[in-house]
Amino acid sequence: MEKLVMSYYIEEKDFIRINIWAGLERSKMSGFLFNYGFYLMNALLAIAAIIAKMPYGYFIFIGLLTMFPIIIRLSVIRRAKKNFSKNGVFKDHMITMTVDEEKICETFYTREYCNKWEEILMVSELKNMFVILVENIRVLYIPKSAIAGNDRATFRELVMNKLDKKRIRNLKH
Repeated sequence: MEKLVMSYYIEEKDFIRINIWAGLERSKMSGFLFNYGFYLMNALLAIAAIIAKMPYGYFIFIGLLTMFPIIIRLSVIRRAKKNFSKNGVFKDHMITMTVDEEKICETFYTREYCNKWEEILMVSELKNMFVILVENIRVLYIPKSAIAGNDRATFRELVMNKLDKKRIRNLKH
């Protein structure tokens, strides 16, 4: 198999998406919690309050609790935008990812990081990107727009051949 080489600049929208994923949706449990869990908990509390005939102030408190996941998501977005705008390295330097049978290499700025497939903890396919979580707590991402159509299928096939199913999430076949 030949090497897959992809080059791209980090865009602000992708930087925000990866921060949301890393902070709120990395595991299935945290994704469920932030997308549904708080609302389910609030609904159960409201039902219990109705049954117990609690005062109206309690319902206001439950309404404020409903805002909690929204506030957390907005704070992650705000912080990601702030970090992106402060760090000129993200905007000005191209990332080149090279993927082959033995390793995944990322060349960014003046550094090259290579990770063998054994060091990859997880590969997840999101709507607009592939996210790769590496042992040393690095998160790599490849926007789908940086990969040609045929190369996407080749990348997916390589991931499925090199990683066991426990380390693959949401990969389309």
